[in-house]
Amino acid sequence: MNKRSLHILFTAGMAIAAASTFGAAPPTNGWAQWQTQRATGAPSYCCMEWNHGRQDADAAYCDLNQAQHSINSIKSDPDQTMQVFAHFESGKLTEVRTLSTSCEVRHRDQAVDLGTLSTADSVGLLTQTPSAAMDKRHDHSMLMLSVALHPGALAQNWLETQFRSDDRERRQDALFWLGQVRAEASRPILKQALTQDADERMRRHACFVVAESGLPERFDWLRDAAEHDSERSVRHDAWFWFAQAKPANAQAVLTTALQQAKDARTRDHLVFVLSQLPAPQGTDALIALLTDPNVGKETRKQALFWLGQSEDPRALAALDRFL
Repeated sequence: MNKRSLHILFTAGMAIAAASTFGAAPPTNGWAQWQTQRATGAPSYCCMEWNHGRQDADAAYCDLNQAQHSINSIKSDPDQTMQVFAHFESGKLTEVRTLSTSCEVRHRDQAVDLGTLSTADSVGLLTQTPSAAMDKRHDHSMLMLSVALHPGALAQNWLETQFRSDDRERRQDALFWLGQVRAEASRPILKQALTQDADERMRRHACFVVAESGLPERFDWLRDAAEHDSERSVRHDAWFWFAQAKPANAQAVLTTALQQAKDARTRDHLVFVLSQLPAPQGTDALIALLTDPNVGKETRKQALFWLGQSEDPRALAALDRFL
C-alpha cells in the first residue's frame, strides 16, 4: 500500500473517530458549532454594534458571514453552557467565536453541528487542531478567550503554557484572559508577571491586567510595584492603574507618594493620576495641592493645568480663586 493510500485511510479513520466522539466530524473547510460547559463565574458574550458611541442592544447578534463583531459580556446569564463556532481551512483552525446560548447567530445553518461536547473534547478540539492559519493577533486572542471560558485544569494549563511562550503578544493576550476570566486560579502567575517578569513591557501590561482582575490583593500588589519596581515606566503605570482600580484610600496614598517623590517627572505623573480619580476625589485632590503651602511651585502649576481640563463646576470655581 502506497503512502497516499495510507494517508487517505488515516484521514478517514480520524473522521470516523471524530464523528463517534462528537456526533459529526469537524469539517475540513467551513464552520463547526457545538455546545459545552462554561466555567462557573465566567462571563458570557454576544456581538454588539455601536450606534453614536453607544451599544445598540437591538443589534446584538453575530453573523458567521461577516468579520468578527465587537463582543461584550452579558450580565446575569443563567445558562452555564456556551456555544462555540470554529472555522477551518484545509483542516486548520482559522477563527473561533464563543458566545452565550442566548446570542443570536445568523447563518448558523452553514455550520456542522457537533452536538454537546465534554470540556476535555472541546478544549482538545480548540488546542490540538493546527492553528497556523491564524495570521491575526485578534484571532489568537479569541482562541485564548474561548479556552479561558472552559472550566478546569486543562484550560488553565494551556493558557499558562501560552504565557510562557517566547512571543510577547501571545504572552500578553494569555495574561489578559487569565486575569479577566480566571483570576482566582491565576493569582501566582499574575503576581509573577507583575513583580518578576524580566520583560519591562510585560510588567507594564501586568499592571493593567492586575488592576482589572478584581482580586482583593490587587491594590497592595500595584502599590508595591509602584514603589519598588526598578523601571520608572513600570512604577508610573502601576500608580495609574492603582488609581483606576479605585481603592478607598487612593487619594491619601497618592498624595503621600507625591510628597515623597524625589524626581519632578514622578511628581508630575502623580498629579496627573490624582486628576484621573473619579469625581469628586480628583477635584478635591487638586484643590488640596493648591492650598498646601508645602507643595512646590511646579507641582501647583500641574494641579492648575489639570483643574483646567476638568468638567467639574467646582474646578472652574477653584480656578477663579487661584488665578
